[in-house]
Amino acid sequence: MAATTDTTDATDARQGEYVTFAPAGEKCAFCRQEIKALDRVWRLAVDRPSGPPAPGPYRHYGECPGKAA
Repeated sequence: MAATTDTTDATDARQGEYVTFAPAGEKCAFCRQEIKALDRVWRLAVDRPSGPPAPGPYRHYGECPGKAA
């Protein structure tokens, strides 16, 4: 029997490295909107030995407010 897993924002390691608070002025790497003070964010794990820099090191913890419906 195959094991099933239930992944959520809190348990899905693909979301980011860990949850934290972003410094003032940071923007979400996905929706490009400014992250508000005290908004929880994922600190992204970026593995890039070469090439252009990643779009940004933080992502909204829940759904991005600028995400198209």
